[in-house]
Amino acid sequence: MGNGGECLVMLWNTLTRGIEVQPAAVHLHATRTLEVAVVRGFAHNLHISLHVHANANAAAFGIRMRGAGNCEQGYELIIQP
Repeated sequence: MGNGGECLVMLWNTLTRGIEVQPAAVHLHATRTLEVAVVRGFAHNLHISLHVHANANAAAFGIRMRGAGNCEQGYELIIQP
């Protein structure tokens, strides 16, 4: 949300094929692959809230913040259920 409480429009760049971008959600269909979607242009002090629904056989999922290039650099948060 922006400073006034309005929802921000997120512009996604999908780097892999198994991604479905919808107005209220991004679905990454990673079947034996790594799926990557990038959103850019937000302030460094943005509050992020995620709802992750991983499949039972998911090996790991996560986010990378303040990345560069095609996600080669940045701060990673990886969750291994």
